[in-house]
Order: sequence, then structure tokens, then C-alpha cells
Amino acid sequence: MSMVITEGGSSPGWKYVFEGGKHAIFKYSSGERKGKLLRVRREDLTKKRDSSNFDYVLGFILYIREVVFPRLAPYTDIPDIIELTPDQVSELYKVAVSSGRIPLLRRTSWESDDSSTLNHTILASASSDYRQIPGYENQQGGWSIEIKPKAGYTTFSPIVDPKRRVKYEMDKFAIQQALIAKNVIQKGWMRTSVTMEISKYDPLCFFSGEEQQIASALSSLFANPQNYLKVWDEKGSIVHSNKLVNRLSVEETSFIQKSLAFILHSETVLSKLLQMQLLDITDADGAVLVYNHLVELYDGDHAEAENAVDNVDGYIASKPLQSGCLKSSPFQKPICESLDRLLSKVEAFADPTSKEQSELDGIYHQSADIIKTLSKSACIFLLQNWLLSLAMCDVGVLIVLAPVDGDQSTTDITASKNLQLQGESSPGIMECDGNKWVYSVKIVDCGNKSAISLRKLEKKEQYIEKL
Repeated sequence: MSMVITEGGSSPGWKYVFEGGKHAIFKYSSGERKGKLLRVRREDLTKKRDSSNFDYVLGFILYIREVVFPRLAPYTDIPDIIELTPDQVSELYKVAVSSGRIPLLRRTSWESDDSSTLNHTILASASSDYRQIPGYENQQGGWSIEIKPKAGYTTFSPIVDPKRRVKYEMDKFAIQQALIAKNVIQKGWMRTSVTMEISKYDPLCFFSGEEQQIASALSSLFANPQNYLKVWDEKGSIVHSNKLVNRLSVEETSFIQKSLAFILHSETVLSKLLQMQLLDITDADGAVLVYNHLVELYDGDHAEAENAVDNVDGYIASKPLQSGCLKSSPFQKPICESLDRLLSKVEAFADPTSKEQSELDGIYHQSADIIKTLSKSACIFLLQNWLLSLAMCDVGVLIVLAPVDGDQSTTDITASKNLQLQGESSPGIMECDGNKWVYSVKIVDCGNKSAISLRKLEKKEQYIEKL
């Protein structure tokens, strides 16, 4: 396990930066970790606890180190583990609530049990600020662009509920957009968006591996960012998002789009990410069936079943599978005849849109019957892979562009070439019409998804039946 670092000495002068999901992000403004970001679970700053959060944070680090990092390097790093004293916990809480930057919709989650009495030591994680390229922190010009690419595939599982077979015809993002258009679902970001237009972004183009298709997908994102694109300038100011009109010039927008398409085509980040997304061999409908069966095997104890799935320690494979639909899985495949039969069903299933409904019905019911005979370990294996895919469909890809010589020329690109691909400790370098630019590509927000999300999954999937 990684070494735990005690945050001793004087205050590092944390600044509240932003938050998302369960976590708040603070930035070190002094000390040996100056410029780094501290990731803290919000409830650890606001709630009295009968137990420590050590298992939660150490589990997150284990997940990054053993599951994510080996498959996504050099596009992600292993965070440091930081131990914070009760006084430091109280300081972070006060820094956050006095910052004036907590989003309105999240302020109720900062209501404290009384921060002065939160007498507990907690763990947090610290990592680099990926909006800065090491060695080029003071470079003039450039941008940071965060893209949430979503799922780059259409479901290929035979275990799609018969009432939801539109999944075979539409990718997940297209389904989401159609549900928004019909007012079936609403997203939080819609409350502050400057436009309510439906996005034409196509994740399948983005993950296609073809530069022109990537460029087309990026063009759609820039035209309508929704919650899936943000652009910052070198000063850290947002210049393009769903909350404001694009402040980039036409020339800058074109330059950024073409540069991103070139970089993402040259680097392997999207192909690596897609490999992990494709671990979704059951679809959400099949995952629900597997989860329900696992709960039955645990005598109806949801929490015990979920804890078994969430604990990846001891389930990491010593070597990957050599073939099959789960050959990219980081988890140890258990010995289970029913699991082998189910995987064979998945691997033999192809081109569902050309099949008759009766044939699809037969394959679905056969697969559902096999699930009822799976062992505990087989259920855990399938759900761990499904949750990993889910996590990889919800990450962000952060690309930083900076001119090497300070010449931020954004004339229309006629020729680009890669001088150096990104390494583990070195940025990529490209040349655009004679001007050199350094770039960095990092995957952010790649933490693990909890099995507790499976409890309400069936209800969420039912919305699709309205299409």
C-alpha cells in the first residue's frame, strides 16, 4: 500500500477550487506541495463519524494503482495519500464555506454537525494540477480543455431488456439527448445553461480513431458544450462552457479544435479508454439481473453484496485473459461453468438490428436463465467489470496546450506534425505551421463507482421505454 503522508507543520494555505459529486477540491498555495490539488470527501468535512474514512480513501488509491493506472498510463497518475488532523479538517471546512464559490445547488450539503466538534483525523488524496504542464507553468498563452467524452460504443450485449431494444440502434449519449428532448429527464447543468438545444455530438465519431471524425465530434461539442466541454485560458478563466457565450475568437476556436483532433488521433488515450469501456458486456439491464441474483445469494443483504463488489483487493488478476470479450479486464476470472456459457453467448452475439424480435427474445431469456445459475464470485466479477466500464464512461479528458516560444499564433492550421508523443514524465510536442506547442493529456475523475448505484439502476433504465 502507498505511504501515508502526514500534513504537519504550518498551514499550506489551502484554497477552495471546485467540487463535483462527493468531493471538494482544494489547492495548496504554499509548502512542498504548492500548486497540487487536495481531494477530500465532502461528508468527511461536515459530519461526525463513528468510524474513520481510511478504508474509503485507501480503497480509492488501491483502485487507481491496481486497476486504472496500469491501463491508462501515461494519461493518469497515482495520487499521494494525505493524513489530516482535526484542526486541519476544521480549517478546510472554513476555507470552503467562506470562499463564496460553493455552487448554489450544493450549499445544503455543506451544512455541518458543527465543524468545531469534528474531532477526527481523516485521509485525503493529493495530485498534480493537470491544468499546468510541469516546466511550462509560467508560459504565456495557451488553453486547458476538458472534455467528457461519454460512452464510445453502442451496446452489444444480448441481455438488453426486450422493452429497451432501442439501445441497439442508439448509443448512450444519443439516448440521453432524446430523453432530454422529450422532457423525460433533466440534468442539473440545464438550470444554468445558456442554451437548451439538443447536442449533435457523436461519441462514436470521437472514439473512431479517425482524425476527421474526431474533428467533427469536437466541432459539435464546441457548438453546444452542454456539460461536456470547458475551456480555460492560461490565467484560469473559463472562456467557453455551457454557462457562457464562447469568448474565443473564430480563429482560436478553429485552432484548438484542429489541434485537439491531431493530438487525440496521435496519442493512444482514446483507444485505451475505449478498451475499458467495452468491459460492459452485460449492459445495464444484465447488470441489474446479475445484481439481483447476487443479493439473493447473500440472503437478501444488499449492503453485504455491494461491499463484496466494491472491495477489489484480492480480485486483481496476476495476468490478463488471453482472449474473449473480457480480455482487457483487470480482474481475476473465477472458475464457473455458467460464467463460461454466458461469455460464449455474448461473444457469439452480433448485429442485433438484423435479427427478428423472436430470435432476440430467445437469446435474452437463455442468457437471463444462465445468470440465475452464476456463483457469487462470477456475479462479483461481472459487476466489477460493469462498474469499471461505467466509471470510464464518466471520466474527463483534460488537454493543455501551450506555445513553446510564446507565439500564440492561431492562423488556420495547414500542416501539423508530432515531434514527441507524451511520456510518463514529459509532455508531448507538436509543430503547427512552424510554431512549436507543448501539450499534456490527462484523464481526470477516474475514481471507482460504488455498487450501491445498482439499487436504483432498474428505475433509471425504465425511462428508455418512453422513446
